[in-house]
Amino acid sequence: MYSIEQWGSGIPKMLNECRKAGLPEPELKEMGGSFRVNMYRAVEKTTQAAPQATQDTTQESPQVSITDAEVALLRQIRSKPSITQKQIADELGWSLDRVKYYFK
Repeated sequence: MYSIEQWGSGIPKMLNECRKAGLPEPELKEMGGSFRVNMYRAVEKTTQAAPQATQDTTQESPQVSITDAEVALLRQIRSKPSITQKQIADELGWSLDRVKYYFK
């Protein structure tokens, strides 16, 4: 059992650890009876000079291939963003487990 003095002791510890790691303090938000903590991570800084205007700085994105099943799933989500996994399974004639597999 925790004593009442221990309640909320994690917040000061979290703030202290962020300071020690050189990270921004977490953002603490109350949201209609709920509580949310936004944590931030370190961003790696590069020491490269900015590219010259005369240089070609375009980079190609890596090629990603997706299956026909993944395309079908994404089309369902795009057409109705609030669609449930069960509805997707029904629309595609899949089992619910198959839909869950692709979501993972």
